[in-house]
Amino acid sequence: MPTRKQIRRRRVTAAGLIGLCIVALTVYFSETTSGALHTMQRGAMDVLSPIQSLASGAIKPARDAVNWVGDSVNAKGENEDLQRQLRDARIQQARLQKQAAENEKLRGLVEFEDSDEFPDGRKPVTARVIVRSPTKWYGRVTINKGRSDGIRVNQPVIAEGSLIGKVTTVASGSSQVTLLTDSQSGVAAMISGKNILGVVKTGAGGEAGASDLQLVYIRQRGTIKTGEMVVTSGTVTEPGEVDSLFPQGIPIGEVSEVDTEERRLYGRVHIEPFADIQDIQIVQVLTRGSR
Repeated sequence: MPTRKQIRRRRVTAAGLIGLCIVALTVYFSETTSGALHTMQRGAMDVLSPIQSLASGAIKPARDAVNWVGDSVNAKGENEDLQRQLRDARIQQARLQKQAAENEKLRGLVEFEDSDEFPDGRKPVTARVIVRSPTKWYGRVTINKGRSDGIRVNQPVIAEGSLIGKVTTVASGSSQVTLLTDSQSGVAAMISGKNILGVVKTGAGGEAGASDLQLVYIRQRGTIKTGEMVVTSGTVTEPGEVDSLFPQGIPIGEVSEVDTEERRLYGRVHIEPFADIQDIQIVQVLTRGSR
């Protein structure tokens, strides 16, 4: 432990140094630039400048390396932030696109419900597709409405204002819909405005997984043109063949191809469905009852 004498000596030394600094600063700021202290400062700078340059050059690679590491870390952090923002933007864009697509499909359902083609005595029940069959062209889908919502077997199902299938299985809170593209499906139909009847089936009279629909079993000789609308006929086409489970006039699609030889030999023309059957999300089941 320092003695009192040592402490007193240190205090005197510190006080002397402080006083000397005050005097030096006073003289420095009061003298001209040619004064002694300014001359000493310039001399010290001349002596130390080469040493500072050498030292700076020696440590520059190390300083650059440290700066490079720091910049790399900052760049990596900024890159991660940009990737996160891009990922969030893509997710938001996907959500907006999905909402826009759903709104468009709902608009089609509402327009059909308000149109003259909507069948009398039917009440639409809107449902969402929750399960799809794993085939190329989905033969069946499951919707989130069932018996408790008034859904019954054989009720027609529409999407985007046109027929896509019928209810084939009903549970309390869900139902299975067999689509027009299923190999077992068949709908009595006609060319709108003409007495030309047939049956809408998938592929060549019922080929599973075909990429189009066809109006088959055509008996009448009337002219059929591309672009003409195909609708449900509301009648039985042939005894024991396809019973009409649907009201008359529900749109199905339009004639996309008419091959004269194919029609003469096989009695069929090709149809493009109005609804995108590969991308069904929202449907309406036409239940019994008034709107």
